Parts: sequence; C-alpha cells; structure tokens
Amino acid sequence: MMAFLAACLYTKGFERPSQRMAHFYAHVVREKDTVAASEIEYVLMADAFFGRMGQMRCCSRRGGRDTIAYDEGTNEFIIVSFSMHIRTYYRPDPRVHKCATNLRYFETRCRDVKC
Repeated sequence: MMAFLAACLYTKGFERPSQRMAHFYAHVVREKDTVAASEIEYVLMADAFFGRMGQMRCCSRRGGRDTIAYDEGTNEFIIVSFSMHIRTYYRPDPRVHKCATNLRYFETRCRDVKC
C-alpha cells in the first residue's frame, strides 16, 4: 500500500488505512456518490482533484487548519488537513446533506454551520 502513496502528488493520502477504508466504503460502496474501482483509485482521484484546487472554490476553516475545496463543474468536494492528509472526498448530494444546493453545502461547511 505504501507504494501507491508515492503516486500522490498533492496530498499524503489518508492518515490511517482505517480512514481510507471507511471513506471508500461510505462514499463508493454505500452512498455510491463517487465511482472508483478500488481504495487506491479513490485516494488517487482525491489527490488529483486537490491538485486542481486553483480552479475551484476554496476556503479554510478551523483557524486555517483544514482546506475545503468544491468544484461546481465536477461536483467534487474535499477536505484536506493542514498536514496535507485527506479527511474526506466525495460528490455531495442535497438529499443527503439537506442544503438547497451543493454550493450552499460547501459554503456552510466553510463556516462550520448546519443547513
């Protein structure tokens, strides 16, 4: 597993394998909001998305400790820690997060408030 982390160009992947497995299961297997063939592909997709950060809406929260990015065109959402570890990556869905739009969801996550 460590070999694929070398392929991550913009992040350090998930901090722990258990986090990677949990997020892969939640967003790919259970919610099906993200399509990836494997945990490795899921992490590499998140990493590549974060690498395009200059092309999307971004904010920081928790005193600048996390970076949140959202791309309205691809509907991708990511949170990356100050230490450059992926906290989460998925395509949000208003039916799940209860905000009127995914952009509104992004804005509320930036302010750490509920919809």
